[in-house]
Amino acid sequence: MPTVLAVANDIGYDQVFVHQLHSLLDPTDLVVAISGSGNSPNVLEAVRYASSRGVETVALVGFDGGRLRDLADHCIHVPVPDMQKVEDVHLAMNHLMMTVLKDHLESRDR
Repeated sequence: MPTVLAVANDIGYDQVFVHQLHSLLDPTDLVVAISGSGNSPNVLEAVRYASSRGVETVALVGFDGGRLRDLADHCIHVPVPDMQKVEDVHLAMNHLMMTVLKDHLESRDR
């Protein structure tokens, strides 16, 4: 949180995720971008940056998908005009992704 606040205050809120990706992003990473509206400027900037570095991106969006729906390589779109319902589905998807990732890592380590 201190990093997000420092970047937001000193550089701009639209750069809070891009700034962190500058030093952390690896070409083998997968960037998961979550935006209920699909139009959050800081999330869009992070996906643009990741894409410019050849890193694969997945978006979780709601409503009409916004600009993020077409910007990401893959998209999970919840076409519902209610943020609470969109966030509930995104939460379930996050749990599912973590379960799949955990299972994958555990099977790889055997």
